Amino acid sequence: MVGTQHRGRNDDGPRAARRVVLLGGAMLVAVLVTIGVAYSDTEAVTGRTATMNRSLADLELLTDARDQLNQAQTTFGAALEQTDALTMTSQVADALDQYSDGLASWTAYKERADLAGIEAQVTSIDEALANVRTLGEEIAAQALQNPSQADQWSALFQEQVGGYNAIRAQFDELESVARGKIGVQAEGLADQASRDQKLVLAVGALIVVVLAAGTALIARSAHRREASQRAAEVERSVVARRNALDANLQAALDMADTEDHALSVVGRALHEVMPERSSEVLLTGVGGAMARSVAVGPASSGCQVPSTERCPAARNGQRLVFPTPSSLDACWYLQERPDGPCSAVCAPLSVAGNAVGIIHVVAPELQPPADHELATIDLIARKTSESLSTIRAFGHASTQARTDPLTGLLNRRSLEQAAATLDDEGTPYVVAFADLDRFKVLNDTHGHAAGDAALRLFARVLRSSVRPDDITSRWGGEEFLLVLPNCTLDGAVEIMERVRANLAVALAGTDVPPFTVSFGAATSSVTSAFSSVVAQADEYLLQAKAAGRNRIITASNA
Repeated sequence: MVGTQHRGRNDDGPRAARRVVLLGGAMLVAVLVTIGVAYSDTEAVTGRTATMNRSLADLELLTDARDQLNQAQTTFGAALEQTDALTMTSQVADALDQYSDGLASWTAYKERADLAGIEAQVTSIDEALANVRTLGEEIAAQALQNPSQADQWSALFQEQVGGYNAIRAQFDELESVARGKIGVQAEGLADQASRDQKLVLAVGALIVVVLAAGTALIARSAHRREASQRAAEVERSVVARRNALDANLQAALDMADTEDHALSVVGRALHEVMPERSSEVLLTGVGGAMARSVAVGPASSGCQVPSTERCPAARNGQRLVFPTPSSLDACWYLQERPDGPCSAVCAPLSVAGNAVGIIHVVAPELQPPADHELATIDLIARKTSESLSTIRAFGHASTQARTDPLTGLLNRRSLEQAAATLDDEGTPYVVAFADLDRFKVLNDTHGHAAGDAALRLFARVLRSSVRPDDITSRWGGEEFLLVLPNCTLDGAVEIMERVRANLAVALAGTDVPPFTVSFGAATSSVTSAFSSVVAQADEYLLQAKAAGRNRIITASNA
C-alpha cells in the first residue's frame, strides 16, 4: 500500500506538467486566433471605410455638377433680361463658364463613380445636356443680334428651361440613389464593428475559461484544496460579474447615439460596480482644458489636473495607481486636495490614439482599489474609449454628408430639409439670398485660392452675425441662403446690414482681396412654398445686382 501511494504522488507531477503544456498550447492557439481575428476585422473595417469615403467623394462631385449647372442656368436667364448688348454678352460668357465647370464636375463624377445600373440615365443626362447647350447657343445668338426683342427667343428659352428642369430632376434622382448607397455602407460598417466586438469578446471569454480551468486543475494538493477551490470560486464569480458588465455595458453603449448618452451609461456603470467609491469622468474641452463630465459616488473635490497634457496617465497612455499622495512618485495634483489625502486610480481615455480624458477613482489613503476593481476600471475605460471613437467617427461622416466641405455651412439639400420642417410646423420665416459681388473677377484676378479664402471668410461672418436659431447654407458657387425663422422683414434687414458691416471689419484684418455682398429677401407670409420664397428672394437679389450691387432689396424697397 505504501508503494502504491508513493507511485500516485510521483504520477501527479508528470500529469500536472502535461496539463500545463496542454493549457499553454490552448492559450497560445486562442491568442493567435485573437490576433488573426483582430487583423482580419481591421482590414474589413478599413476597406468599408475607404469605400464609404469614395462614395462621399463621388456624391460631392455629383452635387457640385448640379449646383454649377443650376448657377449657369440662372446666370443665362439673367443675361436674357438685359437690353444692353455688352452686358448681355458678358453675362452669357459667365453662364458658359459656369456650364463648363458643371460639365467638368459631371465628367469627373462619371470617371470615378460606379455607374452600374444607371448607364441609361447617365446617357440620357448627357444627351439632354447637349440639347440644352445647343438651344442655349441658338437663343444666345438670337438675343445678341437684337437684345431688345425678347419675344423672339422667349419660346425657345422656355423650351430650354423645361429641358433643364428635367435634367435637374434626374440629378436629384441620382443624388438620392447615391445617398441611399452611402446609408447602406454606413449601416454595413456599423454591423461589421458590432460583429467584430462580439467575436473578440467570445475569443476573450475562451481565454478566460482556459485560465479558470488551469487554476482548477493545477490546485490539486490536498492540504490546499479547499482554499484553492474557494479562491477559484471567487475568481469565477468576479470574472462572471465582469463578463456580465462587459456584455451589458457594450449593449448599452451600442444604443447611445451621442456622447452625453454614452457618458450617462458610463456613470451608471461606475456607480453600480463601485458605489462606495468617488468616481468621475473628465473629458478634454475647448482649448485642451479638462472638464468633469460625470461624477458618481460620495462627494469629492475631484481631480485637479487642468488638461490632458498635464495628466501623467493621459500623457503616458496607461492606467496609473497612486496609493498615497506623500509618495515621491505620486501625481502632483493629489498632494493638496481640499478634502485631504487619498489614494487614486487614473485610467486614460483615447480616440484614434489621442488622449481625450480620464476616468478618476479615489479611495482612502493607502487603500487603493483591489486588483479586481482595477480590472473593472480598465474594462470601463476601454469600452468608453471605443464608444467615443465610434460616436465621433459617425458624427464626422454625417457632418460631411450634410455640410459644404469648403465653408462648413449646410449644403443645399440639408437647408431644403430644414425649410421643409419649418413649412410642416407652420413656422413663418424670411429667406435672405446673398451673392458675393463680382466674384468671378476676384477669382480671375487673384486666383482660386483667394476665391476659396473669400468664401470661407464670408461663411465665418455669416455664422457670427445671425441669431442662434437662424439657418445658414452655401446655395452654390458664391451664392448663400439664410432662413430666418420667426423674423420680420425689418428684422431680416437688420441682420443683413450686420453681416455687411461685420464683413467690412473682417476684411480689414485679413489678406483676402476686398469684396462686397448683395442681398435679396422675401418672407413666407406672401407664399407658403419654400421654392417660391426663394424665387422671390432671388428676384430681389437680381434687382440689387442691377441697381449697382452692395445693397439689400426687399419688398419694401423693390
